[in-house]
Amino acid sequence: MRKTWKSLRLIAYATLCVTGAVWAVSAASAQDRPKRYDLDIEGGTLRQAVEEFREQADIEFLYSFELAQEDGINPVQGQYTLEEALAVMFEGTNLSGGLTEGGVIVITHRQSGAIAQNGEKVVKQDNKRPSGVRRFLAALIGASSVAVGADGAIADETDGAETQVIDEIIVTALRRGEQSLMDTPIAISALTGEDLEISARTNIFDALSETPGVNAVTLNPNATYVQIRGLSAITGSTIVGYYLDEFPVTGGVLLPDTNPFDLSRVEILRGPQGTLYGFGSVGGTVRIITNDPVLDDLQFKAAGSWASPGSDGSDTYSMNAAINVPLGDKVAFRGVASHRTIGGFMDAAISGEEDLNEAEIDSYRGKILFKPTDNLKIVGSIWSNENKTGGQNFGTRDRIALIEDEEFGFDSDLYNLLVELDLDNVTFTSSSSYNDGSSETQFLGLGLVLNQESETENFTQEIRFNTKLDGQLNFNGGVIYIDTESTQVGSLVFEDFPLVPGFLVDLESRSGSQSGSEAYAVFGEAHLALMDGKLQLTAGLRYFEDDQSLAGGFSETLIDGVSQSIMETPPTSSTHDAVSPRFNISFAVNDDLLLYANVAKGFRSGLTFPQSSLDQADLFGVTLRPVEPDILWNYEVGAKGISSNGKFLYDVAVYYFDWEDVQITVPLVPGLLSVPQNAAGADAVGIDFAFVSRPIEGLSLSINGNFNNAQFTAPLAALNIEKGDRLDNSVRESYGADITYRAPFSFGESGGNLEWMFNTNYQHSSAREIRSFGTLGFADSLDIMTARVGIESEKWGIYLFGNNILDEKGAAGGTSAEALIRLAPPSIGVNGRITF
Repeated sequence: MRKTWKSLRLIAYATLCVTGAVWAVSAASAQDRPKRYDLDIEGGTLRQAVEEFREQADIEFLYSFELAQEDGINPVQGQYTLEEALAVMFEGTNLSGGLTEGGVIVITHRQSGAIAQNGEKVVKQDNKRPSGVRRFLAALIGASSVAVGADGAIADETDGAETQVIDEIIVTALRRGEQSLMDTPIAISALTGEDLEISARTNIFDALSETPGVNAVTLNPNATYVQIRGLSAITGSTIVGYYLDEFPVTGGVLLPDTNPFDLSRVEILRGPQGTLYGFGSVGGTVRIITNDPVLDDLQFKAAGSWASPGSDGSDTYSMNAAINVPLGDKVAFRGVASHRTIGGFMDAAISGEEDLNEAEIDSYRGKILFKPTDNLKIVGSIWSNENKTGGQNFGTRDRIALIEDEEFGFDSDLYNLLVELDLDNVTFTSSSSYNDGSSETQFLGLGLVLNQESETENFTQEIRFNTKLDGQLNFNGGVIYIDTESTQVGSLVFEDFPLVPGFLVDLESRSGSQSGSEAYAVFGEAHLALMDGKLQLTAGLRYFEDDQSLAGGFSETLIDGVSQSIMETPPTSSTHDAVSPRFNISFAVNDDLLLYANVAKGFRSGLTFPQSSLDQADLFGVTLRPVEPDILWNYEVGAKGISSNGKFLYDVAVYYFDWEDVQITVPLVPGLLSVPQNAAGADAVGIDFAFVSRPIEGLSLSINGNFNNAQFTAPLAALNIEKGDRLDNSVRESYGADITYRAPFSFGESGGNLEWMFNTNYQHSSAREIRSFGTLGFADSLDIMTARVGIESEKWGIYLFGNNILDEKGAAGGTSAEALIRLAPPSIGVNGRITF
């Protein structure tokens, strides 16, 4: 039956791909005509005209900062193609504009050279270097293959040379509307959706690990913990904020799998983001941003990949399809369907069963956009995920599983309603989210049957504002309310248990509990622009309160299914609050250099013990101390810039953090009772860096990394920790290098406009000490390399790739000294993509 349903699912995906392709091709003739836009642009300064043009045509512009106040731009009123509108706008001026192949309009002085026509992605510079940091994009910030797109190159200063222009990445990390990545004065990386798809990633965490200071370790396809800048946590709630569009993922330290197909971008904010993103954003914040529907364009795309590790495991493959359908002038729908089979590679030592940890993941996303007026946008979305996993990635160096028979299941449905009202001087945003998730774990073996089930419901309501005043002072802020309810039920069955000699029974122990959290926060920031905007000052504050409750629980003993005893535990509750400030100053020395300094506080709620845990501790003569919130202060300075010849890009940040009351699991009664407690604290000095060089056309060389000395600041006897010992499970240094080369390719005169590409990526992370649960263990240093080669055009691409080609077998991390996580074996595969 399982194979039958699997075959039907594959047929359904294939049908979706074929149907979408036929539909898109049938509409091609209508779309081949140059599109006309209904424009009403008043003219005036270039900045004013561009803002109106961008809003009305939904297209991005790229121009030098010093051109913003150029006056005399002509009005444009009526229906025009982009080329016609630009000609009218710039008639009689010394400006010109053209459309790149990437869909960006680039504006320059006429004497600087016009944009090449017919879709060529070139700018003639005439001995003038690039416009600087406003064109400093993902090639620097991501510093990896996933951050260097097919269109990425730097304008060469050689007279008359024609080279490619880097497409600009726009981010919204500071919640002040859209900003250039380079104008954002914090430590931030960004990965574009297009480059994620080309890279053949089957999950988002592999890509995150190739950005400065980020390390991700996967226990199973639905449980990954992420550390940023050496900040690691196995106990309590997450210390990395994780957002799916507007929805905050709350809960434990483990984060859910995310399919990287059809994303707009991923933003990685390093350092505490407590003011804007609240509790949990202690080490940083990851924002997964999906594509919105497009009102006036029928679109379809599909992608697939397959990889095989040979005899070392089962195959991995993925199938993805996305479609965008306009439903009139004001409504559009965008849908995404994906199936992924993650190949298993852990084998059973006793039974000999192979590939225990194979997983199947189905995900579906849908968005509907309603835009009744130019200044009002309403987006409803749903995100559904189904995950079935045969086991976790724990095992020996030879990939022998520690647990032989276990299964995990995870289902979630996420709903969001986003409303944006853009008035003349202020934008209001309302985000309403609801999440319904459930998980199930089953372990069989050694005469035991262990079942654990949990259900979680979460409602989040956030209202924000962002001013756009003409003066030097602007504001943004809002309020947020989060209500979470969880239910956990577990059972442990001892099969054929000899309760009395000669009489075997099934002895079962059941337990359950209900917990809740009701949290709210008020936050705001003020921004002062001085010296014509070159000097920016920001001060922000957030007040947060979290009311945690345990509604009570039960424990029950059964023999052959008949209840023998039951004990109920009374409810308990606690309240945690915090004030989190942020201060930022940035100075644009010139168009090629941005300096900034940032001071911010991060906060994570404490923990509430159920009465059953308190009672259990009393039996051992131990008194449990309340787990207090942990607080982190971060101080950093940074610089982002471009060299004088435009061929070398850099991004460097130096930081110091002071982490108080670190939450960590300690064995109060070794082997019998381990609970979360507070360590005195930890601190660190560290550096993030990313460098990119483009020595010749088509070649990109990049390196990135993080070094830190995160350490405990006081001893903790329960874990044999001394002052100065390394922070638990923390990466001391991580660094990587990336080489990408692209060159024209054709099959002759009719071969079309093709490119061939080659990429290789190397990542290193240092060994870690694991002290959780009272035993000292070590995760190994890791050296991971991937390689890809392929042929591509704007509409399609096909690639051959290899993963873990160095056959790294070391432990990638763990939750204790005994439970160490292994990487998948080397594999080789192929992936392809097509867009209509």
